Amino acid sequence: MTFNEDALISDLEGSGILLRLKSSPLVEDIKKQLFPGVTELDFVQWERDNSPYILPDDLRNLYSIFNGFDISYRFSDSSMQGSMRLNLLSEIKQYHPNAKEESWLCDSYETDEDGNLTESPNIRVSMKNFACFKLDSSLTNSNLLMVYHKNRIDTPQFYLQSRDCLYYYITDSFSNFFRLIFQYCGMVDWYNDFTPLGLNTFSISWLRILNPQRLARRKEKKLNHTRLNKGRIHKLFEREVKMKEKDRKHNR
Repeated sequence: MTFNEDALISDLEGSGILLRLKSSPLVEDIKKQLFPGVTELDFVQWERDNSPYILPDDLRNLYSIFNGFDISYRFSDSSMQGSMRLNLLSEIKQYHPNAKEESWLCDSYETDEDGNLTESPNIRVSMKNFACFKLDSSLTNSNLLMVYHKNRIDTPQFYLQSRDCLYYYITDSFSNFFRLIFQYCGMVDWYNDFTPLGLNTFSISWLRILNPQRLARRKEKKLNHTRLNKGRIHKLFEREVKMKEKDRKHNR
C-alpha cells in the first residue's frame, strides 16, 4: 500500500472514520494532532541509530507525510475514551525485554465448534534473535511492536505484547497495521481482538455503532488467524522452533 498524500490528509481531516466520529451525537471532545512529515535525512539517522534494521517502504511513505499523529475522543456520558496514535519517528525506539520476558511465549490456536479461538499450549522461542520497536509509547500495560528477525532486517512484522508478557501476531505490514488502528476506531483494547481474550463488551457495542463493517469481518479474521497459527508458530518464529525441535530430538 502506498499512501497518497491528498487522500490521507482528506481522511485524517474529516472523511472516513473521523467523519463518522464527528457526525455521531455519542462522541465529543475530538482532539487531533498531525505532525509534519520527516525528511530523508531523518530516515537515514534512524537507520544509523538502529543499524542494521531498515524501515519498510510503506512506513517511510506515511512518515514522509505525517511524523506520527495523536487523535483522541470521548464517548458522551462516559469516562471511556478512544485513541489513535503513532509515535514520532524519533520515538520509535528499541524495546529491550527485562529478565521476566526473556523468551517469547507465542500462542498457536485451535477453534471450537462455533469457530471461536481457543488457546493451545505455548511455545517458548529465544528472544536473542529478534529486535522490537515500540509504535505507541502511551500504552502502559501492553506494547504494540514492530518486530525484526536478525536475518530479516528489512521486513518487520507487527505484534502485541500483552500485559501478561505473551506476544500475539497482528499483521505482516505497516500498511495493514495503520489501517487497523482506524478500522477499530482507536478502541482502548482494539489489539486484544488478535488474542483469545477478544474485545470487551463495551468496545463491541461502540464498534457496532461507529464501524459495523469491522465487526462483520471479525469472524472471517479469526478463521484466517487460526489457519495461520494452527499446528505451528507464525513464520517469523518457524525457523527458531524447527531448530529447537531438532536439538530436542538430538538429545533424546
